[in-house]
Amino acid sequence: MNKFRLFFRAVTVACVTVVFGSINTAHAVILNIPLLVPKVSATGGGGTCAYNTGASTLTITGTPDTVAFNPAETNIGFVDFGSLTISANINSAGTLISGTFTMNGETTDFNTSTFFASPLLTGTVVAYGIDAPGTSDKIDFRIQPSGGSLLARFAPGDQIAVAVTLEGSTYGGSFASNWGCITPKTNAGSTPPLVVESCAVSLTKTVNPTTIGPISDKPGHDKSGDSDDDNDDNGYGYSRDDDDASISCGCRGKVSELTLRYNGLLAADVKVTRKAPYSVALYRGIVQPGGQFTVLANSYGPTGFSGTLGTSIEIAVDGGEAVEMETSGSKNVGPGLVVGKFEVMSGKSRRLHKPLCPVPPYSCPVNQQVTYTYTLANSGSALTGLTLDDDKLGNILTGGTLAAAQSATFTKTACLSHTTTNTATAMGLLPSGAHCAPAPATATVTLIMPPPDCNKHLHDCDPDSIPPPPPPGHGGCSRDYWKLHKDKWTKSFKHSDKFSAIFQVDSVGNRSLSDTLDIDGGGAKALGREAAAALLNASNPNVNFLYTPAQVKSMVLNAYSTKVYTTTTDLLKQQNNCGCPLGN
Repeated sequence: MNKFRLFFRAVTVACVTVVFGSINTAHAVILNIPLLVPKVSATGGGGTCAYNTGASTLTITGTPDTVAFNPAETNIGFVDFGSLTISANINSAGTLISGTFTMNGETTDFNTSTFFASPLLTGTVVAYGIDAPGTSDKIDFRIQPSGGSLLARFAPGDQIAVAVTLEGSTYGGSFASNWGCITPKTNAGSTPPLVVESCAVSLTKTVNPTTIGPISDKPGHDKSGDSDDDNDDNGYGYSRDDDDASISCGCRGKVSELTLRYNGLLAADVKVTRKAPYSVALYRGIVQPGGQFTVLANSYGPTGFSGTLGTSIEIAVDGGEAVEMETSGSKNVGPGLVVGKFEVMSGKSRRLHKPLCPVPPYSCPVNQQVTYTYTLANSGSALTGLTLDDDKLGNILTGGTLAAAQSATFTKTACLSHTTTNTATAMGLLPSGAHCAPAPATATVTLIMPPPDCNKHLHDCDPDSIPPPPPPGHGGCSRDYWKLHKDKWTKSFKHSDKFSAIFQVDSVGNRSLSDTLDIDGGGAKALGREAAAALLNASNPNVNFLYTPAQVKSMVLNAYSTKVYTTTTDLLKQQNNCGCPLGN
């Protein structure tokens, strides 16, 4: 009996065995679990270790001799009648099936005069790890405690960590054969519970509105007389070699050179291509964040394209979807222009020996403004270093954090001139440093194009400035028709429904849809008449109207917001008079 033992107790043996068929933890690198107090040492010898592949059982025994009750290990208790056994069922593939841990003995914390009786600790093995083969291998275990007197000194929820040095080990890196060791030296103590990381973050993206336009300005060149012929003075009255000393910058004809800065967060493979017609690769290279590169003209193509970047270029990052930058000269392009992750730093045009002018502050028309909303919802482990990127609009968030069960919302406005699909991606770091990324999210904004006159033939129109003809058989009933044939209204709308409530505008007074059809006047009132008729056409499946109800509402809302009524009024009136298929 140890001289410090206050009294003798008979040794009792307790062991709990539970089979965890779902554990299936294959052996890998050592777990390196931290051991906290109370920490029991069984390093004085007398233990055994052996793995029997036939029984799929690893047994490690030892004799506990001391217990450290404080972190400085100055308060040491001695263990009497000590024994320690680990019995783990591990198959030949190294997968943990089940396991038990038992530590018996008696000890006293003399600082508090607390006696701890046998069993000291019991539990089930939930994980293990073993290092590379050697003559002094290491193996450790994570134990879910089930009892024992020392458990009273554990922090709530703590588990048991066991680390064993296998001196004289014959472990050869596999559990397909028997192996053992000469002397196991074991330490066991409390450890914080294993935090099971969970990557469960979602990303959603919405846009409002979902349609833009119609845009009344037709796409074209920088001057109506620009034939894209270098020998043409292009309506300016000067040749391509003119260099007007009175101007310091400008753009005449297509762009011939651009220096761009890449504003992405990571180095990227950047590819620049001249868009069709006469598509050709213009640049490719690895560009660092903040790095600049120059895109030069190519001689491929006829006179109007040779020596230029074409009507537009496409810029792709790491093989992803490209962003488009117009270079025809029909729109402002110059220092300060930002497209996606790229900013124009300088440039030149084909017919002027002066640099491109900086892009002036731009006021986006209301019917081209959209707001994107990004929502990250985290139902898993906390995330740090969070980034959120939009393939068209660039970086939205850098270095963010998102706690478990937390959501965060971000917005970004944009000015669009064509149908656009944006894809958002996000990435964060789990507590272990592992990456966690939700599925990408997309949103599409559709440009409502002005249609050709339904009463004209396609060859009467400029094929370069209009979309393909509408589907055959489309029609539209006039506002007079809907006034006189209220029995033809679908159930989608009642005669008494308020125009302002349907279109979310307040420009025709508090009139019903029926009264708006009969309103006199121009401007907003004229638009109201045609809008009401267009909505009834769009909601009737037998009309085959060119626009959907959502598109009609978007067009009308944009027109009232900008107070530019004529364009939308004319478009809707044109379609409302394309021939009514409903009869009298």
